[in-house]
Amino acid sequence: MELIELKCNACGAPITKKNSTNTVVCEYCGSAYAIKKNKDNSVSLIDTIIDRVESVVQEISPTFDASSVPERPKLNELLFFIGLFVALPVALVYYLIVSILQYRWDNNYAIITGQIPKRPKINVIICIILGSIYVFPLLIYLLIMVNLQKDWDKIKEFTMGFLTGKTAIITGAGFATLSDGRCGSIGYGIATAYAKEGANLVITGRNVKKLEDAKQALESQYGIKVLIMQADVNAGADNKSVVDGVIKKTIEEFGRIDVLINNAQASASGVTLQDHTTEQFDLALYSGLYATFYYMQACYPYLKETKGTVINFASGAGLFGNYGQCAYAAAKEGIRGLSRVAATEWGKDGINVNVVCPLAWTAQLENFQKAYPEAFKANVKMPPMGHYADPELEIGRACVALASADFKYMSGETITLEGGMGLRP
Repeated sequence: MELIELKCNACGAPITKKNSTNTVVCEYCGSAYAIKKNKDNSVSLIDTIIDRVESVVQEISPTFDASSVPERPKLNELLFFIGLFVALPVALVYYLIVSILQYRWDNNYAIITGQIPKRPKINVIICIILGSIYVFPLLIYLLIMVNLQKDWDKIKEFTMGFLTGKTAIITGAGFATLSDGRCGSIGYGIATAYAKEGANLVITGRNVKKLEDAKQALESQYGIKVLIMQADVNAGADNKSVVDGVIKKTIEEFGRIDVLINNAQASASGVTLQDHTTEQFDLALYSGLYATFYYMQACYPYLKETKGTVINFASGAGLFGNYGQCAYAAAKEGIRGLSRVAATEWGKDGINVNVVCPLAWTAQLENFQKAYPEAFKANVKMPPMGHYADPELEIGRACVALASADFKYMSGETITLEGGMGLRP
């Protein structure tokens, strides 16, 4: 079989093609070419537009953020048909006008000379030319735009988060930032991580202003939808009705629930077991354990439909029995036990349930450090990794991973994200 030696237009490297192939790819720079046969039987290389676009997509797709790819209508078909319906009437109107004028001219010529004019019907020719001028470029435009649209869709597919179109409920996710602008609470950090993956969010909390601020920031920055619900589970409330209302509104708004993250928790820290009051104990149990119970129970039918994920938050305070945190530790260990039972009972439904014990740098800790630097130094221990977790990047992203297919088989586990402080058998 004959071999033909060519050179790459982009890098100048030699390209060898067999005479039976119509396209070649440079092995050095990846440029793709179609083979053009010239009149003198020589051949030359023609860049293939689609391969060029695909190579550009391959190069830029890793640097794209899903939020930076805007939604837009597929205009190519619309513009084509608009152009088509403009071109055809113009050509037809021209044909009718010229036909009428030519008919009158022919009649006058026949009356004056007594002869039928012998000349080509140039109005038809001009009409065809006009139609070609309008329609053929439109057809070429349509073909080009269809191919470019495919590549646009590829970019969108490459950069789109895997949670796009899914719904996550995150309790205790009001707006909070650190002095440097980073996320300043675990709940808001998780919400930000999920928003970057394209998930629509339902965030709950007690402070409406913080929820509104979170909604504004997340929707404007990441192009998702956020439903905010003021919801406080406490000893004096009809808690089941409160939680059922959140779930009902979620289904009305989004029609599905894919991820439930029970993060909200209040407690009276620093009070010893002997000094704890019933009200303080109830505060921790209702805001943490009871809230987790009610949300899991209400979400179960919808998580079953989507084969979803539950992520519950516990704490090293329960794992290691931290001083002055008896109610908080009891609530968190209750949540761990509840999660393990759910993992056993709901596994058959495709729902995985896991627990996270975090240690993150929050706005509360930052304020404590600024206000009481000596007390902070004496009481706050630094983990072996030398820093507290970033709420978004090191807690939120871990929660994103737990909702992915990669971790679907893991259920009933407790993951300590404490930078080496959560060591246990």
